[in-house]
Amino acid sequence: MFTIEHYLMFKGNCNQAIELYKEAFGAKLLYKQTYGEAKNMVNFPIYPEMEELVMHSTIEIDGRTIMCGDSPDTNISGSNMNISVESDTTDKIQKAWDILKQEAQNINMELNQTFFAKLHGSLKDKFGINWTFTAEQIKH
Repeated sequence: MFTIEHYLMFKGNCNQAIELYKEAFGAKLLYKQTYGEAKNMVNFPIYPEMEELVMHSTIEIDGRTIMCGDSPDTNISGSNMNISVESDTTDKIQKAWDILKQEAQNINMELNQTFFAKLHGSLKDKFGINWTFTAEQIKH
């Protein structure tokens, strides 16, 4: 059996993303370690400008975990992956959408009623993470 989870990589702003996801989804921070805290445990160089960046963290949203950290690499590609958020109520989806939409890089599809859900939409948040939201799927 495989366990598959999302691992989000940020460009130096993982801490801000965690705070935004705590506000939008009520996420809980389960674990966080900076590069500086791991300095003596890894076999690769950690430069002074990396010390405060998040090397690894885990957040929980409604019992599901997402791992995230800051990447020292400058070329991070993520346009081929979305995080799908589903709820049986529109209130939770609307709240998360409203918070992430505020500084979103792109609104791919406005949050609206569709033939398959009371609300559905997708956006790329200010950190470049793609999110798809679906509330109250309509059973056919």
